Amino acid sequence: MLIALDAMGGDHAPLEPCNAAILACRDQPHLSVALIGDSEKIKPIIEKAEKNVRSRLSIVPANEVINGGDSPSISIRRKKNSSLVIGFEMVRSGEAAGIV
Repeated sequence: MLIALDAMGGDHAPLEPCNAAILACRDQPHLSVALIGDSEKIKPIIEKAEKNVRSRLSIVPANEVINGGDSPSISIRRKKNSSLVIGFEMVRSGEAAGIV
């Protein structure tokens, strides 16, 4: 099962979302996670994971950011290359089972 993860959302991103994905993949052997966000920031974090975990983590580049003060409805329409919008599209297309 592939889960899309907005690696740029939340406190201490992308460190904490990436670490959570690593822990989840360690615990769930059939889980794969697509980390969506700034690949230059995500890559060094997931490279520290074990090879069998790393093989189930992928990076989906996103170069736009929806900030906390942005209007959600406007941002989703205007920031098509944001991690959140890309994750929604992955679920809509059936590529991912869900988004976090």
